[in-house]
Amino acid sequence: MNSNGVYYIVLKSGEIYRKKFLDKNFLRERLSINVNELKKNKLEALKFFFSRVLFQGRRDELSEKVYSYVKEILEDCLQRFGKIDEKICEDKLKEIKGNKGKIRYRDIELVTETLKKFKDENIVIYSIEKIQNGHIKELYNELNDIKGIGQKTSSFFLRDLVLLFELKINKKEDAVYLQPIDTWVRKGLEVLFGIKDENDKELKRKIANICRSVEDSVKFNAGLWIIGTHPYHILNELSKNL
Repeated sequence: MNSNGVYYIVLKSGEIYRKKFLDKNFLRERLSINVNELKKNKLEALKFFFSRVLFQGRRDELSEKVYSYVKEILEDCLQRFGKIDEKICEDKLKEIKGNKGKIRYRDIELVTETLKKFKDENIVIYSIEKIQNGHIKELYNELNDIKGIGQKTSSFFLRDLVLLFELKINKKEDAVYLQPIDTWVRKGLEVLFGIKDENDKELKRKIANICRSVEDSVKFNAGLWIIGTHPYHILNELSKNL
């Protein structure tokens, strides 16, 4: 298959990711996130953010459980006290950490630091405005400064925000900040391009250079993840349409 064919497959796989994992019904049923309220409701915005940045350093099913605990605490706090108070949330998370052991201290720091930083902001609106004004690098660094958030999860949030709202990116050099690198993206790069055993920074740069636009690079990254998780099934299915 020629390079254009491979490029097409990865982008089509990125579309599969967007339509499945960023679908309104999927987000509502799986994660209790109302996409229509993301720009209007600070709680929904926080839920979307935490549904990305809490998925790190453990199996996805455990991360989803941690996310569920955080979501329930945020909702309960808002319902009982009329606001999301970081100290109340911190105390509740510490109780769960002691009783159930699934929440780590790093998770607690991540949640409380986020609530402090975005106490008066809707994190989705704030991030979209930064992206649209060409300040992606600044936003990326801001997110990385929150305790418990790393380069992968900050890029994961930014990538999915761009995909979900179909945001336009003007500066090609910003593509590297929208490239979460995990086991499955690495697998996709290995399966299709024979690229492996390189550091995350270099892989981000290579993805950006492969792609014809920043928007393509975002979809390309999501497509690599799909191919990494379903390498043979996806390649066979998409090859039929070439």
